[in-house]
Amino acid sequence: MGAPIYITNCGIRLRHDREFDVDRPYGSGDYLFLHFISPIVVHDESGLQEISQDATIVYAPRFPQYFRCPEGRIDHSWMHCAGEGMAEIIQRYQIPTNQVMRIGSLDGLTPFLQSVTHEQLHREPYWEEAIAARTEEFFLSLGRTLVKRHFASQTPYQSELQEMVRRVRAEVHSDLARRWTVAEMAAMVNLSASRFTALYSGFYDVSPIEDLIGSRIRQAMFMLRMDSVTIEAIAEQCGFGSPEHFSRLFRQRAGCSPRRYRQASQ
Repeated sequence: MGAPIYITNCGIRLRHDREFDVDRPYGSGDYLFLHFISPIVVHDESGLQEISQDATIVYAPRFPQYFRCPEGRIDHSWMHCAGEGMAEIIQRYQIPTNQVMRIGSLDGLTPFLQSVTHEQLHREPYWEEAIAARTEEFFLSLGRTLVKRHFASQTPYQSELQEMVRRVRAEVHSDLARRWTVAEMAAMVNLSASRFTALYSGFYDVSPIEDLIGSRIRQAMFMLRMDSVTIEAIAEQCGFGSPEHFSRLFRQRAGCSPRRYRQASQ
């Protein structure tokens, strides 16, 4: 299991009168997820924002929290998320913090919070692990929604470039044993190496070579669980060239040698 994730408190479609507001100048010590169904005035990193409906924000720990209802009643769902694993999830799925997001009604939010409440009340075997898994799944889905909305706003030319880069990535990562260079990747779509690298980094938030090394390391981790494959063969089949180069890169990213990783995986 990865780093711990906890939902310390949550509320589902709670309603408050107009006089209700939240003002925490020093924020809280955890991540606060808020989704407002009703109109809301909310503070984010840009200042006060007045949103008509369906505003979502994730406050990072210790960021000032403020929201109030401009009219009628507040109708919102929320959860406080803690644990070392939350920071990893926020980063992994590129969830913006301290920024109002306009991403619609979030139909999956209520069932998710209901499942969290059920686990907390009944505390069946592995209930904490169940909450952690469902929390990661929820934020993964949220991250996908944000990415899709971003891609939907692209021009046809940008979409064409992204599809070109995606095809190159798929071919490169399906042949990890080959000693790829950025120039070879770029030539597949008739681009210069610098232009290809800039596009790739923009689409995937990582350089082509770093992304390739990451895939090679993940494949090596999988193969290290099989005793029948030698470390030398893994280095060759995953495109590292030599066991020494493989060991150095593996240690940098996994924190231990391939041999130690194999022993720990038995």
